[in-house]
Amino acid sequence: MLPTRRILGPALALALSAAVAVPSAVADPAPAPPASGATSGAGDTTSQLVPEPSRVPAAERLAASTASSDLTSRIVAKLANRAAHAGGMTPAFSGRVTDAAGRTIWEKGGTTTRMPASTMKLVTSVTAIRSMGPNFRFTTPVLQDPRYRSTVYLKGVGDPRLTSSELLVMARTAATSLKSQRITVVNVRVDDFLFPTPTLASGWKSSYLPGDVAPVRALVVNSRNVNDTAIDAGNLFATYLRGQGIAVRTVARQRAASRIPVLATTVSSPLSTILGTMLNSSQNDYAEILLRDAAARRGRPTTWAGATGNAMAVLKAELIGTYGFRMYDASGLSRNDRMPTATLTSLLTKVAADPTLSAVILPRTALPVAGQTGTLASRFRTSPYSCAAGRVHAKTGTLADVVALSGYAEGVDGSVRPFAFLFNGVRSTASSRLTADLLATTTTGCY
Repeated sequence: MLPTRRILGPALALALSAAVAVPSAVADPAPAPPASGATSGAGDTTSQLVPEPSRVPAAERLAASTASSDLTSRIVAKLANRAAHAGGMTPAFSGRVTDAAGRTIWEKGGTTTRMPASTMKLVTSVTAIRSMGPNFRFTTPVLQDPRYRSTVYLKGVGDPRLTSSELLVMARTAATSLKSQRITVVNVRVDDFLFPTPTLASGWKSSYLPGDVAPVRALVVNSRNVNDTAIDAGNLFATYLRGQGIAVRTVARQRAASRIPVLATTVSSPLSTILGTMLNSSQNDYAEILLRDAAARRGRPTTWAGATGNAMAVLKAELIGTYGFRMYDASGLSRNDRMPTATLTSLLTKVAADPTLSAVILPRTALPVAGQTGTLASRFRTSPYSCAAGRVHAKTGTLADVVALSGYAEGVDGSVRPFAFLFNGVRSTASSRLTADLLATTTTGCY
C-alpha cells in the first residue's frame, strides 16, 4: 500500500442529475437510554485550539479503477453477515454502502432516519463552502468611536479561530494609534451582534454548555469554552492594551456604529483551512459559528432557523437527497437531528465529484484517515481492522448513545465505495465503535 493514497480522481468525476431517492421513512424509535455511567456529551470534541497548516494541501485522490463485481459480491455478503451478528450492533441501526456513482449496493435500516452525531459536520462543511467560498477570510477589526475617541470596539465577525496572539498584535497596533492621539485611558466595548443572543438549539442539553460547545457568539478567542466568549475576548484585549500602556476603565457589550475609524485588523486563515481543522478534530464550536457565518454571507438570518434553513437550501441546490432529514444545529449535538443514510452517501458522492468540495474536505488534514489522522488516528490499529488503515477516510460521530461513521472505503480492487453507518441506542460506545470499524473494514474488501 502506497504511503500517500490518491482519493477520487478525475475518472470518477460524477454528475448527479437528480437527488438520491429515499423510500418513505419509518418512524425512528426512541433511542435507548445510555448505560449506567455513560456520559451525556459528545465524544468527538476538543476544547483546545487545534494548530492549522499554513496552507491547504492538495486533496488526495482515491484510485478510479473499475470495481470488481466478485469482490463487491463478497463485500455485500460479509456486510449482511457481520451486521447481523456483530456484538456492537443495535436495533436502531442504519447502514448504507454505495458504488462510486451513488448506486446502493448494500443497506440495512435504510428507510429509517437516525441521530447522526458529528457526521452532521459534513453537511456544515458543504454549506459553508457553497455559501462563502473556500478562499474566504474573516477580517476582525478594532474600531474607534469618532465622537468619544476613548471608546474602542472589538468587533466580532464570526471568525471561529481568532487567536490570542492575533489579539495581542491588534492591541499593540491600536495602542500606538491611541498614543499618537494622546489617548491613554479607554473603555473597551465588544460588538458580537452579528449573531443573536445565544440560546440552546432544539435538542441540546443544558449540560452541553460550556464544555461540549460554547454559547454561539460572533466573537471568541482561542476557541475558549466559556459562557460569554465575547466578554472573555474583550477582557483579554483589555489586558493586552494595559500591557501597552493604555489604561482600561471598563469592558462591556455595545454595538458599534457603522463606518467608524479602524484602529487595527487581523485576517484569518482561509475558510478551507478552518473547515479542515473542524473536520479533523470534530470541533463543535467551529461548526456552529461557521453555519451562522454561511447564513449571514447569503443574507439569511443568523438564527438557528436561518442557519439550518440555509443549509437545507444548499443541499437541495446540490441535488442531495433530504427526505426525512431534520437539522437543528451544525455540530450534530442535537438529539433532535435526524439523518437518513441516503443523505450522507448522496453528499459524499457529490463531494467526490466536485473539485471545489473535494479540495477542502478530502485532504488527510481534513477528513480523518483510518489509523493515521484526526479522530481516526487511534482506530484501525489492530487486526482485523488494521488492513483498512489508510483505506478508510471518514467522519466520526459520538454521543452518549450514538456512534456514527461515514466516508469513503478504498477497496483492495481500487474502487471507492461511499458508506454511512449510524448506530443509535448504543449501550457500549467502545463495542459499537468497533462494529462500525468492522463494517468499514469489510467495505474495503481487505477482510
